[in-house]
Amino acid sequence: MSRFQAILKDLRGAVQAVDQRCALFIRRVHPAAYRHLRWPLGKPYQRNTLKIRSPGGGIGDELLASGVIRAIKIANPTCRITFVTRYMDFWQGHPLLSSVVPAKDENKRDSLELSYRYQVPSNRNVFRLICERVGLDADDFRPAPPEVTPSPWLTAELAAQKRPYIVIQTETSNWTPNKTWPLERWQAVAQALSKDHLVIEAGTKPILNLSGPNFLSLAGRTTLTDLAFLISKAKLYLGAESGGMHMAAGFKTPAIIVFGGYTSPENFPYPNNIPFYTPVECAPCWLRTPCPYGLKCMDAISAAAVIGAAQKFLENKSR
Repeated sequence: MSRFQAILKDLRGAVQAVDQRCALFIRRVHPAAYRHLRWPLGKPYQRNTLKIRSPGGGIGDELLASGVIRAIKIANPTCRITFVTRYMDFWQGHPLLSSVVPAKDENKRDSLELSYRYQVPSNRNVFRLICERVGLDADDFRPAPPEVTPSPWLTAELAAQKRPYIVIQTETSNWTPNKTWPLERWQAVAQALSKDHLVIEAGTKPILNLSGPNFLSLAGRTTLTDLAFLISKAKLYLGAESGGMHMAAGFKTPAIIVFGGYTSPENFPYPNNIPFYTPVECAPCWLRTPCPYGLKCMDAISAAAVIGAAQKFLENKSR
């Protein structure tokens, strides 16, 4: 790198640092004015090219970002968008993207992060928060996942079942311990639903201790693309507020989501969701350290209530 290029790089970094401080100030003083005041000479979505990355390390944030990318392409169809991702195989070839680059090789100064973490805890729609990061507002806040083709073994496995199925994913990410609903309650839900319906367990490892002709664990066997396909074809998805929830929303799969109180349904108001949320005084907390109140928001949600909601939905769907 020449001395001139090094000076330009340092200058760009300094400008971006000032930009971030100005953005933080505007959001704190008047959050609703953020997308109107921040860029008087042109908003990011109006540029010819954009390189976008999501915060965090999970697929959920990247799926949220995909919804913003769709909004940008609707407002500015000629914008060429590069997506910085941790899941190259999943996003490669997406029709809204001009290219994808691996997050591990990316210089953060060269991309626009769809950050929202310094605005939480909040009850606001997270999609609108990150849309403001590019100067946009949008009404369609569903993720825009890619078209997915399953592995041959998964195609054969599902074909052998010859019937509709429910997907249950009990796991959450390591980001916070406060999204965890008790395992015995997930166990009770899966056991009750598997009496009359095929229940498929998804996730990185088997957790549910069930057997029988109406239970199939694919946990630990699927790729991310396989998981997306599995959720996309399910008649119902059950899980915590996690990446699976965003996948279900992107594929318009009805979902029962146990929020507890870490986040709220207002943060992710997906139209196909049946949410379980406990509006205790400390919720939504967005707390990453262990809950000091014994997760009373989660404890208030009974297995019977979730089972009842699932059975009611399935009965109505079969009519």
